[in-house]
Amino acid sequence: MSYSVLTTVFYISLISSAGSWTYQEEYAFRNSVMEKYNNNIRPLNNLSEAIGIDLILSIVKLNDFDLVEGRLKVQTYLMLNWCDERLFWNRSDYQISDLMVSTTKMWSPAISVYNTENEMISKDHIKIHLYENGVVSQWRSLYFNILCDVDATAYPFDRHVCQTMLYFNDYDIHRATFKSIRCKNRTDLSRKNWHINFHCDVKIYHNSSRGLLSITLVRKINLQCLSTLLPLLIFFVLNLMISYLPIQSGEKVTFATTVFLSNVVYLGDLDKQLPKEPNEISLIFLCHIILTFLSGMSAVGTIITSQIFWKGKSGQPTPVNKIGSCKCRIHVIQTHTCSDEAKSEKGAYFDDGTKPKHMEGRNRINYSKIESVIRYIMTFISVTCAFIFTGLFVEAILD
Repeated sequence: MSYSVLTTVFYISLISSAGSWTYQEEYAFRNSVMEKYNNNIRPLNNLSEAIGIDLILSIVKLNDFDLVEGRLKVQTYLMLNWCDERLFWNRSDYQISDLMVSTTKMWSPAISVYNTENEMISKDHIKIHLYENGVVSQWRSLYFNILCDVDATAYPFDRHVCQTMLYFNDYDIHRATFKSIRCKNRTDLSRKNWHINFHCDVKIYHNSSRGLLSITLVRKINLQCLSTLLPLLIFFVLNLMISYLPIQSGEKVTFATTVFLSNVVYLGDLDKQLPKEPNEISLIFLCHIILTFLSGMSAVGTIITSQIFWKGKSGQPTPVNKIGSCKCRIHVIQTHTCSDEAKSEKGAYFDDGTKPKHMEGRNRINYSKIESVIRYIMTFISVTCAFIFTGLFVEAILD
């Protein structure tokens, strides 16, 4: 609050003093003051000291966060304040309170931005505001894309940190340093899908002073998040239903193949929504890989069990059965002349290719056992994976 009051008082005094000097006075002043000024030398009386810079970083605009590329486009205003010990004067000598000086005429710090792409400093603020006590203020517009450290492990409940650093590209910490840095928002930066937090701090890295800007993006839990998880739940249920669909329906192989191909298609679409070069694999992507693998194994197992079932159901007719001296042909519509021992012999078929009832019973028992084992295995693996990934999701969200 005190800072705002002082600023208001300062500008009021500045406005009241405006127009109190003439063109000739300012012309003479600029010639006398700037005559021996060198903008290549730091404006200090003792050059063994470091010049201190106060930085105010105003976030003007944030474009939508690109999760796939891991980039965040930022538009900012930088306000730099420092003291020029070579340019100050007394009001008693000159009736001048402040001046606007070109950047080509005065020393100003060359600032670069680390961990960015397409950095661009606008040319709309090329003037430096100089006050009688030597205080200097300069505004700069800065546009850049921050390369973010994306973490899609808990996607769609993900959290990302985008960090960049501002540093003096010509000086180390012994020649120029950030005394302070403050972040503030000029506009409402809330987004439909993200909670956005800012943090600014001064850091020392590799013998240089740097201003740290950290932007944290936390995805809001909304219908879009639920719609991302819904296909995963549906495919989980469909994979289980493959083993519960009876083979007699004649559609089990078709259903299993359709579920497998649907898993493959959705897996490809999900891959396009995630980062190209992630630090860690996404849990939802890993879970869907396992579901796709299980659905593929279910399709293969369904084809094998279907072949066993229908082969045992139809079989191949055996025209003659020999039991001792008794030769007979079993006909569906003829009277059976063979003994009961011949009818129970393995391999006996009717002419239409069907087995006797006692033979069909054996095949049903064998097939039911195989189908039950497959059903139990698939259910156990699916439920186990569901519990594991649920725990991992909760841990990643709460971390």
